[in-house]
Amino acid sequence: MSKLKNHPPSAKSPRPGQADPFSGGSFDFGIILNYLYVIKERWWIGLLAGLAVASFYAHRSLQEIPLYHSSVHILFEPRADRVIDIQQVVETTAAGQAENLLDYQMRIIRSRAFRANVAASFSEDEVAQIIEPYRNADGDAPGLEGVLGGSVFFGRDNAGIIVNAHHRDPHAAALIVNRYAERYIASVVTRTGVGNAAAIEFLEQQAAELRGRIEESDRALVDYRRRYNLVSLEDNQNLIVSRLQALNAAHTAARIRILALDADIAMVEGANERQESLIEVPSLVRFGSVPGLLERLNEARAERSRLDLRYLRMHPLMVQNERLIAVYEGRLAEELDRGVRDLHQRRAHLQEEIDKLTTQLAVAENEALLLDSMAIDYNVLRRKLESDRRTFDDIVTRLNETNVASQLDNTNVRVLDSAEPAWMPFTPDRNKIFLLTAVLFLMGFCGVPIAVEFLDNRLKSAVDVEQFLGKPLLADIQAVRGKKDEERGRLVLDEKDDAIVEVYRAVYAGLKMHGVDHFPKTIVVTSALPKEGKSFFVSNFAGACALHGHRVLIIDADFRRPSQAKNFGISGKVGTLSWMESGDELAAEENAPLPPGLGIVQIAPLLHLLPSGGSTKKSTEILEHPRFENLLKVASRAYDFILIDTPPVSLFPDALFAARLAEESIFICKHNGVSRHRVKQCITTLENTQTPVSGVVINNRTSSQGLRPGYGGSPYGYTYRYGPKEYKTYAKYYEESAKSS
Repeated sequence: MSKLKNHPPSAKSPRPGQADPFSGGSFDFGIILNYLYVIKERWWIGLLAGLAVASFYAHRSLQEIPLYHSSVHILFEPRADRVIDIQQVVETTAAGQAENLLDYQMRIIRSRAFRANVAASFSEDEVAQIIEPYRNADGDAPGLEGVLGGSVFFGRDNAGIIVNAHHRDPHAAALIVNRYAERYIASVVTRTGVGNAAAIEFLEQQAAELRGRIEESDRALVDYRRRYNLVSLEDNQNLIVSRLQALNAAHTAARIRILALDADIAMVEGANERQESLIEVPSLVRFGSVPGLLERLNEARAERSRLDLRYLRMHPLMVQNERLIAVYEGRLAEELDRGVRDLHQRRAHLQEEIDKLTTQLAVAENEALLLDSMAIDYNVLRRKLESDRRTFDDIVTRLNETNVASQLDNTNVRVLDSAEPAWMPFTPDRNKIFLLTAVLFLMGFCGVPIAVEFLDNRLKSAVDVEQFLGKPLLADIQAVRGKKDEERGRLVLDEKDDAIVEVYRAVYAGLKMHGVDHFPKTIVVTSALPKEGKSFFVSNFAGACALHGHRVLIIDADFRRPSQAKNFGISGKVGTLSWMESGDELAAEENAPLPPGLGIVQIAPLLHLLPSGGSTKKSTEILEHPRFENLLKVASRAYDFILIDTPPVSLFPDALFAARLAEESIFICKHNGVSRHRVKQCITTLENTQTPVSGVVINNRTSSQGLRPGYGGSPYGYTYRYGPKEYKTYAKYYEESAKSS
């Protein structure tokens, strides 16, 4: 079913995502203002959260027992002081494999065995000094190794190891790190001496074993050379290799030539199969006297073409030329046949050459394999002898160096500076605690309100409408309290509440800017859920349009639960449903009035109401009936605005059927009553009918939450989002200005 009016939307309507001209460029300062207003609206939640988090952190941090820090740096010198430069058996320098060395030393100093070694070095008085600060009220204290394990930490740099200690007693902290350094240096000296003695004994044993193995290998090599006469084995292998290379090169060249001949022969056979001329084969074109014959044949044929222009076929010159062409063609065919035979003869010769080369290659390869098999054992024996000799030389050299190194002082580990007792604790750090307390308070004060705002996904502000839904906000209407239904529907018509009247004037102005810019037009008004103030909005918006001099008709199409007749205090028993059941037809004349049987009631001079005429569950059948479409066509002749009040679109499909007959629609949302995602889904479903949603109205606001400055929504660069309190402030200002003037 097509629409009644098919006019494009106004060019003045902003596109979703289009930069707002009042936003000051691509950056929208309204977003920052909205976050500030979120904090302002929920400042007490942020204040409580910030105070709770900051107070808890400050209390816990300030109650910590003071700890003192001491550290000592154990240096690994790049080169130990030596009279001669000899590498040590137990390596302690940081040169060479520095990373692996430091990792190894770190594992040693962190081990439980080394911790036990350090603990055993303390005297009874030193043990009491270390343990006493950790004794509790009951007199219990941890063990010495437990205190060391929980208070000593290790670090490293490129030069060595850093030992750190955190302790409640500054003197005990310095004592612990100094003792760790002393015991570590002593362990290095001990490990170096023991390592040198063990290394000398091991090297002497290895040298004796290798000496015997070298003698055995040397005798085995001499016997093998005598048995197979392998004095010139390398020269024989070089000759065989050169011969194999030459034969391989010749064999490859012959294979390449025979492949080229096979290609030419294949072309000849293909030409014969296709009954084509052999003159197309490139190798035959260059064979023998073929090039000369071709040239003379082409000249004769060219002469024939010239003679054809002057003489008839039986002319003597023509006959002579024809005989000459036949002679050349015969000789050319004989020469091409001779070229084909030559191709086959050359291929046969090449094949014989390849067979001979293959036989020679096989003989040479067998000779090479024989020499290789003989040389395998020889090379094994020779490599074993050479390897044993190199290993023996290295061991003898290292043995001599170790004997010399064992006589020298080989400790190159030292302490840079001994640790001194700290004069003040490093924790708790009051400056750091106060700074983090302030940061935590600000994070709670600002972050909690914003987090609550994001978790609450109900639609309640202009940002929700304009950024999440991508639609203009036409108005943000405060809740009306203490009014009867008959009074609520006539608030704008009676003009008893100036604030309400101004809000609906803003809706009218916004619809002029964002809606369809022509008359007459049909507007569908719907919502997502029941009781969102949809019928209340229709009656008062119709009054605002009437006050602007437009003829307005309200059609109560909520056939399931009609309410417009109740809003204006009329019966509503006669209306659309009763007319549909009566079967009365509308007049076909252009200027014919609507029939009285419709039950249209005049509410105001320019405002009329078409009641539902009862209720039914078959509302979609009524809205899709051709008589209802014809009713809208006839009504559009008499009225500028036709406002159709429909049921909620998320519960019933009535609004979708009505939207197919309208030019635009308005979506009503109860403040803080429906989720943004549900509204967006409803708007998407509604626009699938090809009827645009010109704007959204937030209705029934009960608080000031969300009344924030924003952009878009009104023709003047801002949206009317104020209630009675704001309006009274402006009214008072204008009254004072009027009195003064």
